[in-house]
Amino acid sequence: MLLLIIPQLYRRFEIMEYPNLKLVLPGDAINTSDEDFTYTINSSTYSSILGFLNKSSGILIPINNYYFPSEGELIIGNITYKTPDYLIISFNDYTGIVPSKESPREQIRIKSLVRGKIYKVGDNIEISLNADGCGILNGGYLINFGAGKLKLLLEIRKDFIERIKEIFGLEATYGMNGYIWLRGDLLNIAKAFKLLNELDNYYYSPFMINKVIENLYVQSERQTAK
Repeated sequence: MLLLIIPQLYRRFEIMEYPNLKLVLPGDAINTSDEDFTYTINSSTYSSILGFLNKSSGILIPINNYYFPSEGELIIGNITYKTPDYLIISFNDYTGIVPSKESPREQIRIKSLVRGKIYKVGDNIEISLNADGCGILNGGYLINFGAGKLKLLLEIRKDFIERIKEIFGLEATYGMNGYIWLRGDLLNIAKAFKLLNELDNYYYSPFMINKVIENLYVQSERQTAK
Protein backbone atom coordinates (compact mmCIF):
# COMPACT_ATOMS: atom_id res chain seq x y z
CA MET A 1 0.00 0.00 0.00
CA LEU A 2 2.86 2.37 0.87
CA LEU A 3 4.43 1.85 -2.58
CA LEU A 4 1.16 2.98 -4.17
CA ILE A 5 0.86 6.09 -1.99
CA ILE A 6 4.43 7.40 -2.21
CA PRO A 7 4.48 8.06 -6.00
CA GLN A 8 1.23 10.05 -5.72
CA LEU A 9 2.54 12.20 -2.84
CA TYR A 10 5.85 12.59 -4.66
CA ARG A 11 4.06 13.64 -7.86
CA ARG A 12 2.02 16.30 -6.00
CA PHE A 13 5.15 17.65 -4.31
CA GLU A 14 7.01 18.01 -7.63
CA ILE A 15 4.14 19.73 -9.44
CA MET A 16 3.53 22.11 -6.56
CA GLU A 17 7.18 23.03 -6.04
CA TYR A 18 8.44 23.06 -9.64
CA PRO A 19 5.38 23.41 -11.88
CA ASN A 20 7.13 23.30 -15.28
CA LEU A 21 8.40 19.75 -14.70
CA LYS A 22 5.96 16.91 -14.21
CA LEU A 23 6.98 13.57 -12.74
CA VAL A 24 5.90 10.73 -15.04
CA LEU A 25 5.85 7.01 -14.35
CA PRO A 26 6.12 4.15 -16.84
CA GLY A 27 2.72 3.79 -18.49
CA ASP A 28 1.62 7.42 -17.98
CA ALA A 29 -0.09 9.01 -20.97
CA ILE A 30 1.89 12.11 -21.96
CA ASN A 31 1.97 14.83 -24.59
CA THR A 32 5.42 14.68 -26.19
CA SER A 33 7.13 14.17 -29.54
CA ASP A 34 10.04 12.38 -27.82
CA GLU A 35 10.38 8.92 -29.38
CA ASP A 36 13.32 7.65 -27.33
CA PHE A 37 11.49 6.96 -24.09
CA THR A 38 7.90 6.43 -25.23
CA TYR A 39 5.59 3.98 -26.97
CA THR A 40 2.29 4.47 -28.79
CA ILE A 41 -0.98 2.55 -28.51
CA ASN A 42 -4.06 3.57 -30.51
CA SER A 43 -2.60 7.02 -31.30
CA SER A 44 -1.89 7.74 -27.62
CA THR A 45 1.68 8.22 -26.36
CA TYR A 46 2.90 6.70 -23.10
CA SER A 47 6.10 7.03 -21.09
CA SER A 48 8.30 3.92 -20.92
CA ILE A 49 10.46 5.36 -18.13
CA LEU A 50 10.45 7.07 -14.75
CA GLY A 51 11.39 10.67 -15.43
CA PHE A 52 10.30 14.28 -15.79
CA LEU A 53 8.30 15.87 -18.60
CA ASN A 54 8.93 19.52 -19.42
CA LYS A 55 5.37 20.69 -19.98
CA SER A 56 6.49 23.64 -22.11
CA SER A 57 8.89 21.93 -24.50
CA GLY A 58 7.53 18.37 -24.34
CA ILE A 59 11.03 17.05 -23.57
CA LEU A 60 11.07 13.82 -21.56
CA ILE A 61 14.02 13.53 -19.17
CA PRO A 62 14.86 10.11 -17.68
CA ILE A 63 15.79 9.95 -14.01
CA ASN A 64 18.31 7.23 -14.77
CA ASN A 65 21.13 7.77 -17.23
CA TYR A 66 19.98 6.46 -20.56
CA TYR A 67 21.66 8.21 -23.45
CA PHE A 68 20.56 8.22 -27.08
CA PRO A 69 22.48 10.41 -29.54
CA SER A 70 20.49 13.19 -31.20
CA GLU A 71 21.38 15.53 -34.03
CA GLY A 72 22.63 18.89 -32.80
CA GLU A 73 23.85 17.61 -29.44
CA LEU A 74 27.31 18.27 -28.04
CA ILE A 75 29.15 15.23 -26.68
CA ILE A 76 32.50 14.47 -25.01
CA GLY A 77 34.45 11.38 -26.01
CA ASN A 78 37.84 9.90 -26.83
CA ILE A 79 39.53 9.42 -30.18
CA THR A 80 40.02 5.68 -30.58
CA TYR A 81 41.02 5.38 -34.25
CA LYS A 82 42.65 7.63 -36.83
CA THR A 83 43.03 7.30 -40.61
CA PRO A 84 43.85 9.87 -43.32
CA ASP A 85 40.13 10.11 -44.15
CA TYR A 86 38.35 10.04 -40.80
CA LEU A 87 38.56 9.72 -37.02
CA ILE A 88 36.54 7.50 -34.70
CA ILE A 89 35.18 8.90 -31.42
CA SER A 90 33.99 6.56 -28.67
CA PHE A 91 31.41 7.93 -26.25
CA ASN A 92 29.16 6.01 -23.86
CA ASP A 93 28.11 2.87 -25.79
CA TYR A 94 28.50 4.51 -29.20
CA THR A 95 31.09 5.34 -31.81
CA GLY A 96 30.99 8.30 -34.17
CA ILE A 97 32.80 9.16 -37.38
CA VAL A 98 34.57 12.50 -37.84
CA PRO A 99 35.31 13.14 -41.54
CA SER A 100 38.69 14.76 -42.21
CA LYS A 101 37.06 18.08 -43.16
CA GLU A 102 35.39 18.23 -39.73
CA SER A 103 38.49 17.95 -37.53
CA PRO A 104 41.71 19.85 -36.65
CA ARG A 105 43.64 16.74 -37.68
CA GLU A 106 47.18 17.96 -37.09
CA GLN A 107 46.49 18.16 -33.35
CA ILE A 108 44.55 14.93 -32.88
CA ARG A 109 46.07 11.83 -31.30
CA ILE A 110 44.67 8.47 -30.29
CA LYS A 111 43.07 8.82 -26.81
CA SER A 112 42.66 12.60 -27.23
CA LEU A 113 39.68 13.85 -25.24
CA VAL A 114 37.42 15.92 -27.50
CA ARG A 115 34.12 17.74 -27.56
CA GLY A 116 32.13 17.33 -30.75
CA LYS A 117 28.75 18.13 -32.25
CA ILE A 118 26.57 15.40 -33.71
CA TYR A 119 25.25 16.47 -37.10
CA LYS A 120 23.90 13.18 -38.42
CA VAL A 121 22.35 10.10 -36.79
CA GLY A 122 21.66 7.16 -39.08
CA ASP A 123 23.56 4.05 -40.06
CA ASN A 124 26.56 6.01 -38.82
CA ILE A 125 26.80 8.81 -36.27
CA GLU A 126 28.68 11.71 -37.85
CA ILE A 127 30.37 14.32 -35.64
CA SER A 128 32.13 17.63 -36.21
CA LEU A 129 35.02 18.89 -34.09
CA ASN A 130 35.02 22.23 -35.92
CA ALA A 131 31.65 23.46 -34.64
CA ASP A 132 31.51 26.32 -32.11
CA GLY A 133 32.71 25.22 -28.68
CA CYS A 134 34.19 21.98 -30.00
CA GLY A 135 37.72 20.63 -30.30
CA ILE A 136 40.39 19.05 -28.10
CA LEU A 137 40.08 19.20 -24.30
CA ASN A 138 43.63 19.29 -22.97
CA GLY A 139 44.29 18.31 -19.36
CA GLY A 140 41.67 18.96 -16.74
CA TYR A 141 39.31 16.54 -15.02
CA LEU A 142 36.38 14.67 -16.54
CA ILE A 143 33.35 13.93 -14.36
CA ASN A 144 30.74 11.36 -15.35
CA PHE A 145 27.68 13.11 -13.95
CA GLY A 146 25.19 11.01 -15.92
CA ALA A 147 23.21 11.89 -19.05
CA GLY A 148 19.77 11.99 -17.43
CA LYS A 149 20.97 13.98 -14.43
CA LEU A 150 22.84 16.50 -16.58
CA LYS A 151 19.85 16.97 -18.88
CA LEU A 152 17.62 17.62 -15.87
CA LEU A 153 20.16 20.02 -14.34
CA LEU A 154 20.35 22.07 -17.56
CA GLU A 155 16.57 22.08 -17.91
CA ILE A 156 16.36 23.68 -14.48
CA ARG A 157 19.36 26.02 -14.86
CA LYS A 158 20.49 26.52 -18.44
CA ASP A 159 23.29 28.85 -17.26
CA PHE A 160 24.67 26.38 -14.72
CA ILE A 161 27.97 25.62 -16.46
CA GLU A 162 28.63 29.30 -17.18
CA ARG A 163 27.97 30.16 -13.55
CA ILE A 164 30.30 27.37 -12.38
CA LYS A 165 33.02 28.98 -14.49
CA GLU A 166 32.37 32.39 -12.92
CA ILE A 167 31.96 31.28 -9.31
CA PHE A 168 34.91 28.88 -9.12
CA GLY A 169 37.17 30.55 -11.70
CA LEU A 170 37.42 27.42 -13.83
CA GLU A 171 37.36 26.43 -17.45
CA ALA A 172 34.32 24.20 -17.83
CA THR A 173 32.25 22.55 -20.50
CA TYR A 174 29.92 19.58 -20.85
CA GLY A 175 28.60 16.91 -23.19
CA MET A 176 24.95 15.90 -23.25
CA ASN A 177 26.14 12.31 -22.95
CA GLY A 178 26.58 13.08 -19.26
CA TYR A 179 30.13 14.40 -18.88
CA ILE A 180 31.38 17.63 -17.31
CA TRP A 181 34.97 18.75 -17.92
CA LEU A 182 36.78 21.09 -15.51
CA ARG A 183 40.24 22.65 -15.63
CA GLY A 184 41.91 25.11 -13.28
CA ASP A 185 42.97 25.43 -9.65
CA LEU A 186 42.71 22.05 -7.92
CA LEU A 187 41.09 23.49 -4.79
CA ASN A 188 38.36 25.13 -6.87
CA ILE A 189 37.86 21.95 -8.87
CA ALA A 190 37.37 20.14 -5.55
CA LYS A 191 34.72 22.72 -4.55
CA ALA A 192 32.91 22.30 -7.86
CA PHE A 193 33.09 18.51 -7.50
CA LYS A 194 31.59 18.75 -4.00
CA LEU A 195 28.71 20.82 -5.40
CA LEU A 196 28.07 18.26 -8.15
CA ASN A 197 28.02 15.48 -5.55
CA GLU A 198 25.44 17.42 -3.54
CA LEU A 199 23.30 17.93 -6.63
CA ASP A 200 23.63 14.24 -7.43
CA ASN A 201 21.97 13.45 -4.08
CA TYR A 202 18.87 15.38 -5.22
CA TYR A 203 18.64 14.23 -8.83
CA TYR A 204 15.05 13.03 -8.20
CA SER A 205 13.87 16.47 -7.04
CA PRO A 206 13.97 19.53 -9.35
CA PHE A 207 12.88 21.66 -6.40
CA MET A 208 15.92 20.68 -4.30
CA ILE A 209 18.32 21.03 -7.25
CA ASN A 210 17.03 24.55 -7.84
CA LYS A 211 17.28 25.38 -4.12
CA VAL A 212 20.91 24.21 -3.85
CA ILE A 213 21.90 26.23 -6.93
CA GLU A 214 20.01 29.31 -5.72
CA ASN A 215 21.87 29.16 -2.39
CA LEU A 216 25.18 28.91 -4.24
CA TYR A 217 24.38 31.95 -6.38
CA VAL A 218 23.30 34.00 -3.36
CA GLN A 219 26.45 33.11 -1.39
CA SER A 220 28.62 33.99 -4.40
CA GLU A 221 26.93 37.38 -4.83
CA ARG A 222 27.39 38.16 -1.12
CA GLN A 223 31.11 37.34 -1.29
CA THR A 224 31.50 39.49 -4.41
CA ALA A 225 29.76 42.42 -2.69
CA LYS A 226 32.15 42.34 0.30
